[in-house]
Amino acid sequence: MYRFTLFSKIFPSEKSTLSSRERNRLYWMLLLLLLFLLPTLYRRVVVTQEFLRRLDSGNVYIAQGLALEAEREWLCAERLAPNNPIVLQLLGALYVRQNRPAEARQALNRLADSAPNEPHVLCRFAALEFYRGGIGMRAFAQQDALRAAKLEPDCLDAQRIAGEVSFWVGEDEDGLNYLNRAIHVQPDNIPLRLYLISHLVRMKRLPKAIELAQEAQAQNPQAIMAHGVLGSLYRRLPTDSPEHKKAEAELQIALQKNPTNSTFCFELGEWYLLQKQPEKALKYLETARKNGYVGSAVWEALARTHQQLGDNRAFEQAQKMTLWHRNTEKKLMVLDRLIMDCPGNARLHQDRNTLYQALATGSRSNASLQRREKFPLFLP
Repeated sequence: MYRFTLFSKIFPSEKSTLSSRERNRLYWMLLLLLLFLLPTLYRRVVVTQEFLRRLDSGNVYIAQGLALEAEREWLCAERLAPNNPIVLQLLGALYVRQNRPAEARQALNRLADSAPNEPHVLCRFAALEFYRGGIGMRAFAQQDALRAAKLEPDCLDAQRIAGEVSFWVGEDEDGLNYLNRAIHVQPDNIPLRLYLISHLVRMKRLPKAIELAQEAQAQNPQAIMAHGVLGSLYRRLPTDSPEHKKAEAELQIALQKNPTNSTFCFELGEWYLLQKQPEKALKYLETARKNGYVGSAVWEALARTHQQLGDNRAFEQAQKMTLWHRNTEKKLMVLDRLIMDCPGNARLHQDRNTLYQALATGSRSNASLQRREKFPLFLP
């Protein structure tokens, strides 16, 4: 009863009416308030329209390749709406592409501060720094990638970028940990699982790599990729182990549906070489080479095969090709490193493309040799 009485005092009942004088006073107060707010509302509408115009104008300039004009428009938009996440993201991406690390760092830091709860802001921020920023932003990329992985534990991209950066700076254990976290976020991501397996093989962690491959096969027994990967891992085990003997069967299963898969043909050829069966090895190694498996590894295997067969002429030719491919691969590794340090250097990209075209010479499948940048899909 007290509660209803109290509310009735605060909110008069419908029966209560205002006097004519009170109503006039209320109307005048509302009118004065409206007149007071009108200039502010008008300015906000005008500023918003000008902001959107500057934003769109900058996008048009970018489409035309006029980066300087786009920057000018976006800076005007940023002054109209300070710390607007859209403008900061555009400016940050522009500065990173132009290799202006100090300005990019400032804009992207403000972006991270202004939108701390926005999904993927931090991990995309780190990816921009790492993949596009060059050597000037490498240390910042590492800091921000690790911060993103900590603040976004359920973000696949955040964990993957942290792993990528860790591998690049030589902290392999941290890289494995971040990729393992990414796998827990998305267990059915087969490409990510294969990427982790490749690093485990590089670090000679075959038991863990085999465990991950077996999990993938259990999840999808019909996937030929799982059988091929498992066979490739079994091949690397000691020859007297039971799993090593299973490598042939697993690789044959994978090749039943895709008999020209260059990777699995190469792996099976290597397995036959270990079994001292050069005739069978030659068949699969040649299939691998003709279908795009170009590199020193396949030529080295062919050299050993011809040596076991007693074909000296073919052995010498394969040895020459092995040395040429090794030297070319070393040059490519140096260029890859230089391009990561200076991503905007067009000459380095041209030199790398020339080397890849040289590797593609004589191959039936040039498409398999197309260099694919490792930039994440979400980058502008």
